[in-house]
Amino acid sequence: MSHRMIAIAFLAALILSVRPAVAHDQLHRFNVRKDGGAHKERGSVRGYDDVRYLVSIDAAGVLRIALKSGVGSNLFNVYGPGAQLGKDEAIFKGASAGTKAEVPVSEPGDYMIQVFLMRNAARRGTTSRYSLSVELTK
Repeated sequence: MSHRMIAIAFLAALILSVRPAVAHDQLHRFNVRKDGGAHKERGSVRGYDDVRYLVSIDAAGVLRIALKSGVGSNLFNVYGPGAQLGKDEAIFKGASAGTKAEVPVSEPGDYMIQVFLMRNAARRGTTSRYSLSVELTK
């Protein structure tokens, strides 16, 4: 077998063995209604993985979100309807605004909440348990 064939076989094996970075990312769906009380979720996030919540909102109002965690680097971002992670900007950024959000929403639709660890904790492989509270108010 020539060196070229060995190199091609090695590269093919390497490409097939690499898993995408989002393999452990999780997506959860739920609805919130205006003045319907808070929806609560509990979960955990580890390393560079993230957990995504697709929140269906039935009316305009203020989306209130609170994240509680024992790890200070555990944060969240919020994306508007139709936004794509990596392409569109978040309408709320936890890295600059913290773990509580009051996001005015002008239209019904599916909003995405992305729970993640900042790089300093992610590169250490930190695992963080958290609770997330989401409600829609006037």
